[in-house]
Parts: sequence; structure tokens; C-alpha cells
Amino acid sequence: MPSRWKILAGDVHCPQCLASSYVLRTISLPVAGPVDANWDELRPALREAWIDTTRCANWMLTELYKGDVRRAPQDTKLGPMPRTYLYPEGRARFPNLPAQTVAQLENQTRRVYSAQRYELLWLGARSLATMRYPTPLPIPKKGWSLERSPGGAWHLAFFLGQRRWRLRLRGGPQLRRQTEVLSQIVEGTVEAGSLVVRQVSANAGDHRSEALPATRLMVTIPVWIRRLASVPGKGTLFARPTPDLFLLARADNGCEWRLHGGHIRRVVSRSERMHRAIMDDLKAEVRASASGRDALFNRLGAIADRRNGRVSAWLHEASSQLADFAARCRVEAVVYDDRDRTGWPALPWSRFKTLLRQKLDARGISLVEASEEPHPLVFGSKESVGLPPSPSVSQTRYA
Repeated sequence: MPSRWKILAGDVHCPQCLASSYVLRTISLPVAGPVDANWDELRPALREAWIDTTRCANWMLTELYKGDVRRAPQDTKLGPMPRTYLYPEGRARFPNLPAQTVAQLENQTRRVYSAQRYELLWLGARSLATMRYPTPLPIPKKGWSLERSPGGAWHLAFFLGQRRWRLRLRGGPQLRRQTEVLSQIVEGTVEAGSLVVRQVSANAGDHRSEALPATRLMVTIPVWIRRLASVPGKGTLFARPTPDLFLLARADNGCEWRLHGGHIRRVVSRSERMHRAIMDDLKAEVRASASGRDALFNRLGAIADRRNGRVSAWLHEASSQLADFAARCRVEAVVYDDRDRTGWPALPWSRFKTLLRQKLDARGISLVEASEEPHPLVFGSKESVGLPPSPSVSQTRYA
């Protein structure tokens, strides 16, 4: 098939038809443990697989760079990327990896290299990307299966090396949305793609059966969800952060919605205070020992991982809540303005905007940035709303 065409539910879709009919989303679930084995058998097998995927990905990136064109003084633009077929040599170099995994890694590394190619070869503004251990292990769609045990637990099965592994996925009320998608995958109402087995940082408060508190095993499954028929909306919803609120939204009909988010402000502030304190303890005058410095650096990594996890979960929740409010108001567009970030400087607002666009797109609502809107975003006077109007571009200081 041509590039970017898909076969879903037995039908062939072009890129335009695919974007208008389906939405690509991912779900991530923790692994509770192996079914027919124990952790002492599963962890070494995954460790060897992650070593091979890391080596294979770095080797492919290097080969793509070696076989690419170079900028000459007489060139006026970067030449096209030559076609390099790395699968046969990749299979010979890494025989322990499944054949479909090597093909999947080649596709992924090619996309990574293509995205950085202009800055790498033409501008010289960056170096070649390096994949770090543990590079996630991709399992193609035909290489894994799902089933539900009589007790209600979800089991994931796939081949790794010369053995078929069955993993028990974690459930519970907090993972209700993910388990509903698993049911739809088994029923055939949702199309799933290649899953990824990866390792993330964890802590002792995760309440796991495995006696390894430093890391946690996760599986990520991409799914193509068919778009629901949306009700045609009218009107506009204006949304922006304020010094006191994470989000303030108001529709044309005067309906108002507020999201405070005070707890995430405290999480970020506490993380910054702990980070500054540890950096003070790492100054040259302290003369800490090598083991003491390593312990502090490990503590810095744990603080950052915990903060990033809390912030990422909050961005998903906030964007989903705003999208649900926009759907309930039946508006056709959301005008979003985050130029005034006073009181919220350390949050990844670009990430929030991306998540909000995705969730609004799934509901048939468009997202318009305030800079594209001909009229400034104003929520009324200070007396009626109790908040200052959004500043102009010239008055805004970007974080």
C-alpha cells in the first residue's frame, strides 16, 4: 500500500479518510506480574531484549547517517534521503530479536532520523540522536494477544526469544478507562497496533508484588478509535490561565467554568525547593564523597520523575475536563490563550495545548490560539469577573 495508508476493520483508508474517521490514542497499563513464571525469570529476559533493542536502534541510526548525503559548498538545499534497507543486516547482527521487532525498529529509527536530518546535516545545529537503555521493546500487532481470565484479570501474551510469556495486567477502578479499551480490542470494535514493553521509574508507594521498588514494567498499546458522530455546535468557548486559577473558561452564553489546580502548584513548588536544596549540597565547598554525590544525583532523578508523573497526569485530567465542558456547552471552537502564565511558570504549557487539541479533535471541536483570533480574549470587567483581562502580546513576558 502507499505510505500512510491503513487497513482498519477490513477497509482501506487514505490519510484524509483515516483522519476524518478515526482517532489514534494510546493506553498504558502496569504489569502486575508474570502468569506462568516469576520475576526472576522475566526480568533477565527483558533485560537482554532491551540491550538488543538499544544496540540495534543505535546501529541503525549510525548506518542511516553514514549512508546519507553530505552538504557541499555549491548546494542550495539538502538533497533527498537515500533509501537504505537495514533489515537483512539487522537480522544477522541481532538474531535474538524477532524479525518483526527488527522491522519495527527500522521504521522507528528512520522516523527519528528523518525528523532531525535537516538540523544535523544542513545546519549542524545538533548531533546524532542516541538511544539509551532501556529502549522500549516493540511487539507487532500479530505478535501479541489479549485474553481475560475467569477471575476477571487481563492477560497479555507474546513471544520473546524462544518462549511465550503471559503477563497479568493491573486492574482496578483507577484503570477503568484502560480496561474498557481492552474489552473493545477483544470484541473487535477498536483496532489496536504494535504494543511497546518499557520500563519506568517507580517508588515503594506503588504497592506492587515485585520486590524491586526502583523500576516498574509497563505496556503501551496504540488504538484506532472510530470518531463518534458529533452534534453540530455553535458559539465559542474562551479559556485561559490566570494568576489564581489554572483555567478559566467562559462561553458566549455566559456559562463559566473554573479549575483551580492548587495541589499541582504545591507539587511543582515543593519539587523546586527540594531541587535547589540538593544542588546547594552538591557545591564544591561541601566536598561530598563520590558515593554521597551519587546518592544526591539519584535523589534528584527520583524527585524529577515523581514531579513529571504528577504533572503529566494532571495535564491529561485538566485537558479532558475542559474538553468535556466544551462538548457540554456544544460550542464549535475553543479559543485558548496561555500568554499570561503568571503564577504558573514551570508547567509545560505546550504539552497541555497538544493534549487539549487532541481531546477536542476527538469531540469534533476545533482549537484556536488567541494569537490567531482577530479580537482579544477578554472575560469582562474586573468587577464582574474578579480577574484581570488577558494582556496584549506586547505586555506579556513569556516564561
